[in-house]
Amino acid sequence: MRTDERLILLFLVLLSLAALAVFLHYTASLLDGLPEVLPSEMPRPGSSNP
Repeated sequence: MRTDERLILLFLVLLSLAALAVFLHYTASLLDGLPEVLPSEMPRPGSSNP
């Protein structure tokens, strides 16, 4: 394996890790926005509380 091939492989691995980090970041930020909708349905089970 030549040095150029190693550099290209390393670059692709780092690029994929960066893409994965960005994907997870936006997925987490999207999921953080979802619970705002859920509380309207949550009080139903809690209505059994005194």
